[in-house]
Amino acid sequence: RRVLIINRLSSERADELLGLARDLGLEVAGTVPDDPLVFQYDLEGRPVYQLPADSAAVVAVFSILDGLRIP
Repeated sequence: RRVLIINRLSSERADELLGLARDLGLEVAGTVPDDPLVFQYDLEGRPVYQLPADSAAVVAVFSILDGLRIP
């Protein structure tokens, strides 16, 4: 099974990109929002696995993984 995950999605482009994926027949497993905290961690040289559990990006990734039901 192949799915599309859209990373760093801004609310301004969401409709456009989701529509494009639909037009191309791609199944979108989910989207990860453009999370300023990820950028901050990158600037500080901190690993993303240390992001807080309530970070928008972390919440989105876990939601996508739960939805994929990978054994």
